[in-house]
Amino acid sequence: MAIPGTIIPSGLKLCLRCFIMKHLTEPKVVSHTITWLSNNGYKNIKSKMLREHGVDLIANTSYNRFVYIECKGHRANSSQRDSTFLNALGQIVTRMDKSKFQKYGLSLPNSYRPKLKRLPWRFAKKNKLFVLLINESGQITKYTWKELKESQHHISKPKYKKHRNSKLKRIKKR
Repeated sequence: MAIPGTIIPSGLKLCLRCFIMKHLTEPKVVSHTITWLSNNGYKNIKSKMLREHGVDLIANTSYNRFVYIECKGHRANSSQRDSTFLNALGQIVTRMDKSKFQKYGLSLPNSYRPKLKRLPWRFAKKNKLFVLLINESGQITKYTWKELKESQHHISKPKYKKHRNSKLKRIKKR
């Protein structure tokens, strides 16, 4: 199945998902995020221009709390996504304030889902941080600290058994 207007060289298969994700640029991520915010009760949504410094979106909740959201577009390979994810997280952290009336978010394409394991759920809970992941069709899934905790809980942890001397000894996988 080809997208109208695309030319596919003979013998080359077109990965539709890669094609769509490649075009999920930062302005499109911002656009999808603004739509999601307005549909979910956020008000006074302000976005910065492409070359301005600062977070990409600022909105108010119904309880008059400020929400600061940093958006990032799709990156081609995993190492680029890794550094972009850490960069976005750093941009949010530098803008954090100790006020209890603020929340923070990251809005990213779904290709960043594996990077969520690098975000400690306790950090997200303490700092009121959430993540919005956008799929190929523009639908957004919100990950709060609870969902991060649940997803990180399934990551295998080292197993321990009691040693003869009542010390815990790590079981080696063979």
